[in-house]
Parts: sequence; structure tokens; C-alpha cells
Amino acid sequence: MVGIPTPDVSLRRRVAQLEASQRNLQRDLERLLRAPAERNNSREVFVAQTAEDSSYPTAPANVFGLIFQTISFTRSEGNQTPTYTAHSSSVQDYGLSLVGYIAEGTYVFVKRQRNGQYVIIGQATEAGRLWLFTLNEDMGATTAGEAAADLIDLDESDTGTDVTVTDPWDIFTNLVSGAEGLCIQQVDTGGTEYYVVIQAACPT
Repeated sequence: MVGIPTPDVSLRRRVAQLEASQRNLQRDLERLLRAPAERNNSREVFVAQTAEDSSYPTAPANVFGLIFQTISFTRSEGNQTPTYTAHSSSVQDYGLSLVGYIAEGTYVFVKRQRNGQYVIIGQATEAGRLWLFTLNEDMGATTAGEAAADLIDLDESDTGTDVTVTDPWDIFTNLVSGAEGLCIQQVDTGGTEYYVVIQAACPT
């Protein structure tokens, strides 16, 4: 009588090891394929604009509706005014602000977390920046509380940009053309920029 051959134990063990190795390799491959997306999701920074969903929250709110934006500019060096293009006409998602209350219509930097939620990490403007200025006309010569001025960096280099500085409290009404001072760049709730005079040399 011919018996049925008994499978070699060492062969069975080897097959089992190969199958286990295959499963491990498959898991490693799936992990590698996921890794770039996970890394990108944790590092990508987007530009968005805060917007009203049902009713824009008042201070001290810290979660705001977001409409994502694409910023376009010319691929060349120089002082350019970028173009903001909204991805939607209505709120697309929400962001938790890490920088305090943010007015409606403000362009902000948002970071996507691994859980898919967004945090607001800053404003995409130069609001709050200090500048030097030199008046090109007397304060109030054209419009009350305003004057055309050259915008000067704090290192005293001329930016080549002409702006309108404002004196909302009529403190610097005596400033004349050529006067120098310090202003702060601000953005109102509608997104309009202002250069508010905060210091100037006393007129002689």
C-alpha cells in the first residue's frame, strides 16, 4: 500500500513565513503611499477670507467661516498688487483662530490639520506694521484728516509707494508738506487699508 506523502514541515514553515512577509510588505507599501498625503495635509498653508455663514460672530468668537482663495501675480520681480480669486461665493469650511478675533472679510492664513480641520494662524495682510512717512501735502489740504505721503521703511529706505495717511482724531492737523512721522498700517472690517499717523515731529 502506497501511503500519502507527508508535507515537509520545514517547507510549510517557509511558506507561512513568506506569506507573513508579503502581508508586512503590503502594509509598508500602503503606509508609504499614505505618507505624502499625510505630510502635505499637516504642512499645507492656504489663504482664505473670513465670511458670514448664517450670521458673522462678534467678539470674543474664535471660529469663523472660510472661503478659500487663489492668489495670482505676475512671475516677475517687483512691487505687485496680487489678485484674489474666491473658490466659492459661500462659506466652504470653518477655521479656529489662534490669533484672536478676526473681522469679517479678512484674508487669513489657514493650516489644515491631520484631522481635516483648519486653524487660522495669521492674517494675510501687513496690518499692524509700522512705517515712516513723508507728507507730500499739508494735512487736510485735499481731504480733512488726510494727506498724501511717501511710504518709508523703518530702515529709512523709500518704498516708492505713495499712500494716504490719516489723522482720525485731528491730532496732527498742523503737519505741513515735507513733515515726517510714524504711522501704523491697519485694515477695517471691510478689508480697507489705512495708514494711521501715530507720531510726528512737532512743527516749528
